[in-house]
Amino acid sequence: MRIPTNCPYSIKPPPREAAELIACCRVQARYRLLGEDEEPLCRTMWTEAEVYRLTWRSSFDGDAAVRIGRQGDQIALHWIYRWYTLRGGEGPVVLLSLVDWARLQDALIAASFWTLDPEERRLGFDGSQWLIEGRRKDNYRAVSRWSPHGAVYDLGKLFFELTGPPLTEVTIY
Repeated sequence: MRIPTNCPYSIKPPPREAAELIACCRVQARYRLLGEDEEPLCRTMWTEAEVYRLTWRSSFDGDAAVRIGRQGDQIALHWIYRWYTLRGGEGPVVLLSLVDWARLQDALIAASFWTLDPEERRLGFDGSQWLIEGRRKDNYRAVSRWSPHGAVYDLGKLFFELTGPPLTEVTIY
């Protein structure tokens, strides 16, 4: 779906009323996965040409969000990990290489990210909710899965690998 060029949320945080929200803001309002210190992907339309985020909510291992954005040759990764507010935290911005970006692009292609169904009607008690979002210029896509397998799992695992510790030490499911 396309983000409107006059998106008011690309400049300021969205209001809490979900009915007024546009594409990526609506997704976040529906799944309620972002913390207050995170922002919709449309907000960086003018500073990043392309950005991806995995938001991972686990039944037993806390929550994590990994965001990778690119503007030209500058590729930055930012992560947040919350372990029931007892441990975890926010990592420093990590600069990634073009090789890392190519790995991400290969994983997106292998998972057919831009053509996947937005939702898979599968839920459970022991597992994790995954939301993988992507924005290329003004094109936005969100894919929600419950404890995915196959290429979608591999894509999410790559987000954690590129982050480094402590997320590389978390068992994702």
